[in-house]
Amino acid sequence: MPFKFYSQKFLLLLLLFVSLSCATIKDFASMQKPTARISDFKVTNFSLQDIELTFDMEVDNPNPVTVALSQYDYDLQLNSQSLVKGSQPTNSSVEASGKSIVQIPVSFGFKDLYDLASSLKDQDETDFNFAANAEIDVPILGKITIPVNKTGKLPVVKFPSINVGSVKVSKLSFTKIDLEVQVDIDNPNSFDLNFDNLNYNFALNGIKAISGKSESTINVLKKSGSKLTLPISLNLFELGSEVRKALVDGKPFQYSITGNADVGSSLPIFKTSAFDFDKSGVVDILK
Repeated sequence: MPFKFYSQKFLLLLLLFVSLSCATIKDFASMQKPTARISDFKVTNFSLQDIELTFDMEVDNPNPVTVALSQYDYDLQLNSQSLVKGSQPTNSSVEASGKSIVQIPVSFGFKDLYDLASSLKDQDETDFNFAANAEIDVPILGKITIPVNKTGKLPVVKFPSINVGSVKVSKLSFTKIDLEVQVDIDNPNSFDLNFDNLNYNFALNGIKAISGKSESTINVLKKSGSKLTLPISLNLFELGSEVRKALVDGKPFQYSITGNADVGSSLPIFKTSAFDFDKSGVVDILK
């Protein structure tokens, strides 16, 4: 082929290359810093022991090229004090002229919360401040750190309590005595609780501990209480004379009640968890 043809083809390719290079240089010259914000947060899981919050961090990339979110760190604060900190590398990227959401899960135990501010035991919710930093790799500009912040409220879970309210003689004969032990279950939370598989060991001083299990679910409404009656039958001939006389005369007794239960809630995000109880005190024997 003639040399002139190759020269023209070469010139066309050169012009195309120069044109593309100029466009690319122009694109890179107009690179901007991405922006980030916490677009949403929600409680994704909680129980009597701990809670998990999930924060949606939205990164907006205004550039004509993809950028990479290399890592982030966070600090969840309560009353201006750090409750939990963390950092996490990521493989996330944000397409050119696009947006991407990275979810940041943060969990902690309520014991840590109470250790930080014991007054929270009496509150249903508390204010928090979530501060984070997104590290983004941007061509030409390099690594950029973008701070984000979110304030809000989170629920505070309080432990239920189980106490012996009263012990009453329901039936007395020459050979045995039947007692009704009233157990008071208190729910101080702003949501309902359900108690399943409640196992107990109940003891009065001088009397062998009696074990039992509640076969039905016990529902306790928010900010309310529920009563559970435990029927107990004792053989009088197996008791010492002093214990028999004290029971018949209605004298006060030292008691202890220990056990455990599976505690859930009608709230869909509440995770059923184990609850152990151990209570002792003095109770009158009612006739």
